Amino acid sequence: TPRPEGMDERIYTFTDIDYQHVSGFDLSSGSRLVWDNPQCDFYLEYDPDPNTRSYFLWLNDIGSFIQDMGFTSSFDDITYAPTEGWSNFMYIEAIVGHTYVIRTVDDHYAKVRVTGTVANPTYGIIFDWGYQVDPENRELRIGTSEAKAVSDANSGAGQ
Repeated sequence: TPRPEGMDERIYTFTDIDYQHVSGFDLSSGSRLVWDNPQCDFYLEYDPDPNTRSYFLWLNDIGSFIQDMGFTSSFDDITYAPTEGWSNFMYIEAIVGHTYVIRTVDDHYAKVRVTGTVANPTYGIIFDWGYQVDPENRELRIGTSEAKAVSDANSGAGQ
């Protein structure tokens, strides 16, 4: 399962003009960028209203979909992208401890797990991410036996 991933990434709310250049994220390159860049897969909004005070992940492309998979105890709890149950909206509340699966406009699947929030120097989230480079492949985690085989191959074991 070819799947680049990253841990402890940060993006900040696009409404803070000083941090717009790091308010979006491109899953295919694993990089932060400005929220309205065509390569941006999702970006962050913070609603400071005292009745809300919530973070929201916004999809940047019409034709992309997102689903909240609920609370997960680890990044690898979600192994496959779902076939149904996608949100009808282009945004979803970003909750610490929840994992979200994204289907990009070009039929790649990815997962994002929110691990924390920051409020200094501006509002943002900390997250882990994984991206499936094979189009239409819903697998989001290497299985235990596959992981061992990859680890053995990388360490030269079994030679």
